[in-house]
Amino acid sequence: TEIYTEQIVGSVRCVQETGINAEYMGIFFGIKMTDYIQAAQNMEETPVVSLEEYIHIEAKEKTFEIEIKGMKEFQKAKQEYMESQIGNIKEEFESRYRRKEQEKRITHSTVVNQSRLLKMLSRNKAMLKVLNQVQLSLIKKIKSDERFYKDLIKKLILQ
Repeated sequence: TEIYTEQIVGSVRCVQETGINAEYMGIFFGIKMTDYIQAAQNMEETPVVSLEEYIHIEAKEKTFEIEIKGMKEFQKAKQEYMESQIGNIKEEFESRYRRKEQEKRITHSTVVNQSRLLKMLSRNKAMLKVLNQVQLSLIKKIKSDERFYKDLIKKLILQ
């Protein structure tokens, strides 16, 4: 029981010094760390142990500390990996969004240009129709009135 008591106190000390959640570490080691913590807090004093037992306990504490350090390093590496992957995904979505926005602008521009072309074609058709009507009316007027034609030619030459 002396070794067990010292082991509990050492484990509790390691958990408290590192600041790791005791429940989390308990899950990692397959034990309930809260039971260890409560047992250590209820003890008034720890019994004296032999040097060999002390070295054995210190070795277990060091092992526990190394495992905690390994868990911290793993969590840090995992967090860095997650952040980098999240950043990559964000960049990919942003590039997709920019590409879609550009396609949208191109489509809009194409539609606007097509409507402008249709408008210009309809104007051109209307102008040609007016031109043809004027030409026909001039031809009719010239055939019916030769004097009108002479006056028209004079005015055009003077202009």
